[in-house]
Amino acid sequence: MPPAAASLLSSTYRMAVVACLSSGPATPSTIADEEDVGIAHVSRALGNLREDNVVELLVDDDVKKGRVYALSDNGSDIIDDWGETIERNTGRELARGGA
Repeated sequence: MPPAAASLLSSTYRMAVVACLSSGPATPSTIADEEDVGIAHVSRALGNLREDNVVELLVDDDVKKGRVYALSDNGSDIIDDWGETIERNTGRELARGGA
């Protein structure tokens, strides 16, 4: 298992973030609302996922409000390979195929 996939699968918060982003780009507050997770958990998960190249920031780094994140190509590959595990652990069906 690739390290990024192992890191993702080890955290319910990271899986929730990826589940939300599988439907398309979103802000941290949107992810928190849709996944019913605290914003601090979402922000920390996004930071970890960004370090692992699972998500990418779609706006400039200096933008502090309204930051929009999306799955990276690597994140999409992880969903293709590990989506069933993520679905089982989050109870949510993932959007697949370049959503």
